[in-house]
Amino acid sequence: MQRRLIALMIAGIITILDQITKLLVSRFHPNFKVIPGFFNIHYVENTGAAFGILQDHQTLLIMVSVVALGVLGFLIVSDREGKSGVLYGLGLILGGTCGNLVDRVRLRYVVDFLQLHIKQYYWPSFNVADSAITIGVAILVIMTLQQERKSEKTS
Repeated sequence: MQRRLIALMIAGIITILDQITKLLVSRFHPNFKVIPGFFNIHYVENTGAAFGILQDHQTLLIMVSVVALGVLGFLIVSDREGKSGVLYGLGLILGGTCGNLVDRVRLRYVVDFLQLHIKQYYWPSFNVADSAITIGVAILVIMTLQQERKSEKTS
């Protein structure tokens, strides 16, 4: 029970942190180099999903996000094994999904502002919510691979 509560707290913290950073960036529209040749703060209004796909399909993206929130919430609450890594990974994904959903409903776009690049090769801009989703998915993949290795050893 305590791990589930921590997962939900992680989701809340990510949502709040995401919204605070987006509020600051939206207020000032900054564009500056943090680490020249590698990392910039660059304000972007993204009307699509990851990597700019599904541009201008906000209604669909909102519906998918709402379904994802329901599924993630259910997985956290109904998890019987209570593995910390899985629950915390789900909490990160839940918080990131919620953070971007708030933008989609409130603004009809998602504020992105973190920009990585090597020389002239740029990764699409992203935000705190996107980072949390990515880290959460990575945790789930690692946990799944570890579980598969354990299962293979006991077989």
